[in-house]
Amino acid sequence: MFRHVVMFACESRGRTMHPGEKMLVVFFPIVLLGFSRSGALLAANIGLFLSLHLFFRTPWRWVLRSTLTLLGFVGSSSFVLLLEYPLDFVLLVVLRAAFSAFALTFFLFTTPPGDIFLFLSRFRTLREFCTIAQGMEHFILVLEEEYHRLVVTIGLRGGFRTWRLAIRNSGKIGALLFKNALTHYERTKEALDSRLFPGFIPSWEKPYTFSGRRLAVILAYIAGLGCAVAFLS
Repeated sequence: MFRHVVMFACESRGRTMHPGEKMLVVFFPIVLLGFSRSGALLAANIGLFLSLHLFFRTPWRWVLRSTLTLLGFVGSSSFVLLLEYPLDFVLLVVLRAAFSAFALTFFLFTTPPGDIFLFLSRFRTLREFCTIAQGMEHFILVLEEEYHRLVVTIGLRGGFRTWRLAIRNSGKIGALLFKNALTHYERTKEALDSRLFPGFIPSWEKPYTFSGRRLAVILAYIAGLGCAVAFLS
């Protein structure tokens, strides 16, 4: 799934939008609406991000899949809350989870990890972290490809016909992935050392642009949302 998310993000219409602007428009509202007690305000912001998904043409199948997975987890755990809290509070928790899911999927499907690391690497204190994270991104892609290959191979040989075989072969898949991860790490380290890797991956590509007008609109939205949360709470 990680590979599909990266591919969709790289081809998204929203990739030209600055990652810092998308961080502001996604993470600040999530924090502010975490203090909101108004279901109407949450529903309005859910509608806003649904319109953003439609405008930037994010893959609805993957968005709904991720959102329903999160809502299923929140809904199943909300039954315990009904024992101590009223129904209105539980519905408010579900609305917060739905908004967070739509906001985060918008960020994930419009912002490739490479753009995030390129933006954050401008800060000297985060440059080394971005280099490590950029290497881990390629590492995860390789391991995900091997995982799918192992699952298909074992499935074609009937390795998941019974629950005992499924448990046994799942353990084998985990062991093989761990072994292959160590092998890939050793090969990558040897290749970097042989090429005198300086510890920083330079990137000159900048596929996004900054817009002062867009930033002003985002800041106005955050300020208005903060006032609405304070007034309605």
